[in-house]
Amino acid sequence: EADYQKFAEKSEKRSFAFGRWLPSMGRMVRPLVPGELVVLLADTGVGKTALLQNLARKAAPNSVLLFELELPGSLLFERFIQQDCGLIGEEVLSAYKQGNPPAWHDDRLAHIWTCDRSGVTPEEIERVIADAPQKMGCKPSIVIVDYIGLVRSKGARSEEHTSELQSHSDLVCRLLLEKK
Repeated sequence: EADYQKFAEKSEKRSFAFGRWLPSMGRMVRPLVPGELVVLLADTGVGKTALLQNLARKAAPNSVLLFELELPGSLLFERFIQQDCGLIGEEVLSAYKQGNPPAWHDDRLAHIWTCDRSGVTPEEIERVIADAPQKMGCKPSIVIVDYIGLVRSKGARSEEHTSELQSHSDLVCRLLLEKK
């Protein structure tokens, strides 16, 4: 009970309420706290990356570490600017080509750190998370992997790959739970 009391007292500062991201979801899902794992599944091309980027933006002031394993960092940046400024990709590209970048609000993205190395292993993800405080100034509160199918594993069969990723997901959750 004493541990739960401490948890309850810190929960507002150490949680992410989905309602900040999607108000209707806030009524259906309790806030996410360190140590919990959420998996979002959808078909190719439906906007998972955009959804995860939007979630990361709305997670402030929580520190977010986003592993983007599919898009290069430059396109990920372009998409963040699109969301922040309400532009389409061609408008962002055109503005930069003309030497007149859009006035995006870096303070709204300052809590997000990205790693865009493709083909990372679960061990490399764990190492980046463990080393994050040196770059970010704190442990990440939220870790997003987009998308888990591009994490390289030793398992040749789908079941082995899934099992290996699950065992590492458990470790990542434990690392985040140890925050502060």
